[in-house]
This record gives sequence, C-alpha cells and structure tokens, in this order.
Amino acid sequence: MKKSFFWSGVLMVVFLSAALVATQATAAGKETEMKAKASEMKSAKSNEVYAMSGKIKAVDLQDETAVIECPVGKKMFTVAGPLAPKAELKKGGKPAQLKDFEEGESVSVKWKAVAQGHLILMLTAK
Repeated sequence: MKKSFFWSGVLMVVFLSAALVATQATAAGKETEMKAKASEMKSAKSNEVYAMSGKIKAVDLQDETAVIECPVGKKMFTVAGPLAPKAELKKGGKPAQLKDFEEGESVSVKWKAVAQGHLILMLTAK
C-alpha cells in the first residue's frame, strides 16, 4: 500500500512538472508575439500614411472595422482596425459603405498607425 502511494506521488509530480513546462512555453510564445507586434508599431510612424493592396479577410459592420491581408514579399501583413471618421470608401469608382465590401475581395487600403493599431483612411475595390 505504501509503494502505490509513493508512485502516485511521483506520477503527480511528473504530471505537474510537465504542465508547468507547457504553460511556460505557451507564455514565452505569446510574449515573443507581443514584442514583435510592439516592434512593428514602433517602426510605423503615426503621421505616415501607408498604401497597400490585399484581400479583405473580415468586416465587422457593428464596430465599423475591417481586416485586410496584404502580401509584402513572401510574408503577409495584416491591416486591421476601425475606419477613420471621414474614411473614403469606394467600389467600382463610386462612393460605397462598409457593408458593400465582401470577404475575399481585392482592395487597396490606406492606413496609418495609431496607439490602438491601424486606422483605415481609405478602402477601394474595383
């Protein structure tokens, strides 16, 4: 009886150690991701306006936000954020509303970096 109690304790220690290592690895991965995003934001000057082309990945009409993935070399850059109060939206050369844009649609986007992420100034589809 004493031996099974001992081995149960050993197994519990091994299990808890494995769980701790997995938790630390996940936390380290998230910390690295957060540092990369912070570095990306520092490199984007808040007064500069960037123009890119890509595809719409998501549109949230309630919050008036959009997510656009833009190829940059072999990588993808994600522009995600709210529309500026006076954002210019056009589709087919005509004024449009955010509800007129669809997931997967090719667009041109102008944006600038703000403390909360990206502020979309223009969204245009052909």
